[in-house]
Amino acid sequence: MVNIKPKRIYGLLESTSSIKSRIIISYAVITFLMLIPLGMVSYNSIGLSRQYNKIIYNVNYATTLNKKIKSDVGNLAWDIMAGKTTFEKSNPYKVIDEINNSLEFLRQNASSVENKRTMEIALRTMKTLSMYVDKLKQQINDNAPVDQNEQIVEEIRRVTSTLYEFEQDFIMMEIVNASFVNESIQSTQNLFFIAAILSLMLVVVFAFVTISSLMEAIRQPILKLENFAETVAQGNFYEKVELPKVKELTGLTSSLNTMSIKLEKLIHDSIEDEQNLKKAEIKTLQAQITPHFLYNTLDTIVWLAEDKKFKEVIDITRAFSMYFRISLSKGDDWIPISKEISHAKNYLTIQKIRYRDILNYTIEADEDIMDKMILKLLLQPLIENAIYHGVKRKRETGHVLVRVKKNENFIRFEITDTGKGMLDSEIEEVYKNLLNPPNDKEGGYGLYNVNQRLILYYGEMCSLKIKSKLNIGTTVYFDIPKGV
Repeated sequence: MVNIKPKRIYGLLESTSSIKSRIIISYAVITFLMLIPLGMVSYNSIGLSRQYNKIIYNVNYATTLNKKIKSDVGNLAWDIMAGKTTFEKSNPYKVIDEINNSLEFLRQNASSVENKRTMEIALRTMKTLSMYVDKLKQQINDNAPVDQNEQIVEEIRRVTSTLYEFEQDFIMMEIVNASFVNESIQSTQNLFFIAAILSLMLVVVFAFVTISSLMEAIRQPILKLENFAETVAQGNFYEKVELPKVKELTGLTSSLNTMSIKLEKLIHDSIEDEQNLKKAEIKTLQAQITPHFLYNTLDTIVWLAEDKKFKEVIDITRAFSMYFRISLSKGDDWIPISKEISHAKNYLTIQKIRYRDILNYTIEADEDIMDKMILKLLLQPLIENAIYHGVKRKRETGHVLVRVKKNENFIRFEITDTGKGMLDSEIEEVYKNLLNPPNDKEGGYGLYNVNQRLILYYGEMCSLKIKSKLNIGTTVYFDIPKGV
């Protein structure tokens, strides 16, 4: 550390005859002190920015790879089995090699040990995929029956779906890591602010040293500058200091006034950016729900059409169309409760057609609150969670009840299923996952996403609540103020 003693600086100032020279020396020392923390913070910021950009690149790369995994291999296998093409023309091994190379790239560039392990598992899964492709090729060469070939194609699709899940886990963890890096960036910004305040305090100290060697005529302007600097150091950025009559000090005073304005703007922009980034992260997590539902629904429409169940095709297509129309809502984040319930009903209609006899549902809602505005897309993730983690796990006909009721001060939204239910320890684990995104695909990102949005827009008191009994069912609910 550089050893700068006030007495030495005072002696240097005393050895100069002009006020201008003394101020120049003071400025030189002050600038040096301000550059040290600024350089350290800048160096740290550059490293964090590179890390953040690397994570974003990984997410984009993995998303592109996911599309290739989901469509290319399965479609090629199906086309080969159906006789639309041959192994020699389509060369599925080339696609497998490309996917292997991409997975290896993601493994080497993963931002965490967990994601490296995920990609290692995905690479091992690719060996299983290659084995099934080899088996399909052998069966086709041996003129095996079509039903045997279809079984292999289904296995290939199952493996590609597993790979798709691994990639989704990788993407989600990269997003989580990006949020951690973002927190570090925010900490760096806070460090910069603290460094600026400390540097400003040092400016005051050296200004005091300079005052002792200057003429009595400039004593009062310097004292005003000192008081102004202390005010800024306490966080009051709206105060301004009057320009002094001493020519040599007008530039310094003007710079301090400008710095106060910029510091205030920097803090305001930093808070606003953090809030906007949080909203963007939540919307990104919300978007992860869509692909699985889209593929499954389209698959359902296909097999209904193949079975010539045209009424069901019309019903599910109409519900599917209305589902996405309300999801988009012309870009609005707030919609009437009636539309939110309609959105939930469309989703349940689709799932009822898809799962047929294993799912029933009921919707109960007070009519006089239908025009109240609510943050959109809160019910569907909770219903999806009730179906996939409640009804389906019980392996028998289940029922989902959606209830929207008002009381004196709040409107309550409840999703109740007759599924497997949970132990108290499992409920406690879910509550933990509501505060931090879970590390595994079974952790419930839908619940986490809804909970974060409720807290962000309505406050902590409106977060998700859970009631459950083993082998009886689970209720997930939240309250929002009637006046919102």
